[in-house]
Formats: sequence, C-alpha cells, structure tokens
Amino acid sequence: MAENSLSQAVSFINDNSTICVGLTARNMPAVRSDVVAHHFGKSHKNVLRDIVKLRSKCPESFFGLNFEPKEIDVKTGFGIRKDRAYLLTRDGFSLLVMGFTGASAVR
Repeated sequence: MAENSLSQAVSFINDNSTICVGLTARNMPAVRSDVVAHHFGKSHKNVLRDIVKLRSKCPESFFGLNFEPKEIDVKTGFGIRKDRAYLLTRDGFSLLVMGFTGASAVR
C-alpha cells in the first residue's frame, strides 16, 4: 500500500519549487532519486552516481536507513523499461543535495 501511495505522491512536481514527498514502507517521508534529479535539473544517472559516491563515504548503517534501493518504470520510445532508483529520507536527501551547486541548488 505504501508503494502505491509513494508512486502517486511523487508522480509529479509542483510548479512552486516544492518536491512531492511520499512514504517509505516504514512510514518515513521519502522522495525518489529521479524526482530529485528532475527538480534540480540534473540527469538521473548523475544523481545515481552521486549516491554511489556517498555510499563509500558514509557508514553502511546510515546508508541503509536513508537510501532505499528501488526499481522504477521508465517510459521509452519503445515501451517501458525498469531502471534503478533510490528512495531518500530527509537525512539522505539533505546529504545528497549539499553537494549540488548552481542556481537550482540555491533556491
């Protein structure tokens, strides 16, 4: 049930620079990495790269609690493919975006 509500909650981004947040299976607020990428004007593959870099720099206990791996459906010209993504808690989100620079990170 939480999976469906999360998918519905993060399926769009408001125009007023807020990110829609859903809930993880543990009922913690979370946002998907592809939504973060879209909000900050970054490629999702680059956000995934940044998450992998963070994994090597923080304790596994922190990473496991704040970056939950997921599979998402991505529309392509030929149908739908599965892609990897992460659900980020508030702490995971904060740690990730601290490394972002540019105008979209400042607002």
